[in-house]
Amino acid sequence: MPPQPLEPVDAAWFHLDGPANQAIVTAVSLTAWPLQFAKVLRALEHGLLSFERFRQRVVDSGSALSSPAWEDMPGFNLDRHVHRAALPAPHDEEALLAMIGDLAGQPLDHALPLWQAYVVENVGSGDALVFRYHHCIGDGAAMMTVAARLFSALPGHSALPPAASAPAAPPTEAPGLLDTARTALSAATSLVGLLIKPADPPSPFKGRFATSQRVAWSGPVAIRDAKAIGAASGAKVNDVLTACVAGALRRYLQGRGIDVRRKTLRAMVPLSLRPPERVGQLGNMFGLVILELPVAAASPARRLALTQSRMDALKRPRRHLPCKPCSTCSAAAPRCWKTCPAWCSAARPAWC
Repeated sequence: MPPQPLEPVDAAWFHLDGPANQAIVTAVSLTAWPLQFAKVLRALEHGLLSFERFRQRVVDSGSALSSPAWEDMPGFNLDRHVHRAALPAPHDEEALLAMIGDLAGQPLDHALPLWQAYVVENVGSGDALVFRYHHCIGDGAAMMTVAARLFSALPGHSALPPAASAPAAPPTEAPGLLDTARTALSAATSLVGLLIKPADPPSPFKGRFATSQRVAWSGPVAIRDAKAIGAASGAKVNDVLTACVAGALRRYLQGRGIDVRRKTLRAMVPLSLRPPERVGQLGNMFGLVILELPVAAASPARRLALTQSRMDALKRPRRHLPCKPCSTCSAAAPRCWKTCPAWCSAARPAWC
């Protein structure tokens, strides 16, 4: 198959990579019993590799006017992507967090397909499967499809049908000058709105990017509990979880002796823009909104109400940062995205 150019949004994520701002996602699955390495290999071969992107690498000519492309990996070898490691004593969660933090700071080899998997043995009574992939392959919604297929390939699960490649788009009329101008104006308006936001006051969360990484997670949260909490006010599960994060950050700031009543803390929140016909396909299809977290609110109910109202307002038309129009406008010079880490770092006090 000849090389296929990356979609503009995926190319933007590819060029976003930097030493201290890697566009790599790290996912962890914990098991209650030890994994059999041979079975993990078979599950990855039948589940993961049914998606061609995991058998392809990204090639980039280096030209300022060209776009990177997907290319079938010559002599693809699964063994170069799947590794096994033993967790050092005392084999507890802290040791696992330290190991994953070390892995999260390592770049992926761009000469290969952009993913790696690690079977970490001796994690309590079981093992851990650590999966790392480049964001240019897909967003969270896309990777849920990958996860469903991967775990269906394990023993005791019904196999899903083979992954289908994205269907060729039907011929459409090229956008006119007015449509292009509207798209550019919408993107420019969104960007200007972000850049003129007043700066956040100093806080422990402001600082320079670092190459070292630290990993943390919470205990599991039952989805039925999140739905029950939001049901009374019609809040979404994401609203509930975001309000919980705001509460945790509030307690952390208070523990650092900071007056949260006068504190502004903003977060960038993704919104799925994936149309129904693209469900089940890889790639990035989402927008971003800048949400002011309600860390000043003392009551959990008040934090949820504020989170819900602010997210509802941000979801209105033209209030989110349209990833696709922005990256499409920059497709003629995709290498400009190489400057994003430095630009975002400089702009963080104002809009991050």
